[in-house]
Amino acid sequence: MLECVDTQSWGDWLSEVIIGIENPNEDIAANYIRQTAIEFCKKAYVLQRVITLCHRCDNTYTLPTWPEEQLWYPLAVGIENYGCFIFDCCSREIPVQFDWDLRNGEVSVINRHHCIVGRHHPMIKVWIAVAPTEDALYHDQFLYEKFRRPIAEQARAVYARAVHFRDAALMRNIQRVEAWQQDIKTARKDAVYVFSSMQNNRRNFSPL
Repeated sequence: MLECVDTQSWGDWLSEVIIGIENPNEDIAANYIRQTAIEFCKKAYVLQRVITLCHRCDNTYTLPTWPEEQLWYPLAVGIENYGCFIFDCCSREIPVQFDWDLRNGEVSVINRHHCIVGRHHPMIKVWIAVAPTEDALYHDQFLYEKFRRPIAEQARAVYARAVHFRDAALMRNIQRVEAWQQDIKTARKDAVYVFSSMQNNRRNFSPL
């Protein structure tokens, strides 16, 4: 599992969210920033963890998490000597079955073909999308550095619609929903692109 990177306070986003808004409520705005960042992570898969398992037989494994994170969605798996498989678009049968219980941080791995184990215990690398927890006060600095613009713009729009909806000039200048959806689509495409180059490539893939 990758080490947690430095964190950035939700309040650091405020200057970009409340600029030009008359009498803003910073606490409410910060809450919308948090909610928007969580939504972005869940939909765009930009925050990921890589967990390596040593597969011995049919087993249930505990997936480690950080206190400020929640496991959200399994993206791909790499199996030693079998290559990489993307769960949403893989055309080949994955040689092991994965039963996910991300709420409890567990996954059960069941052999479909006994040859997977064979004479050695293959390493399995799992990519999982994660998101900040609902009560997190901090989030990964990666989001602040790489995705500050789309998250801040959407947080500003959601906050303005909820609290300052009577400000006609402000309503005309906030981000449209279509732009937010496009930001998510673009980020998600980039987030899963790396798996495409590994899929079905046994020679170059190593989960170690």
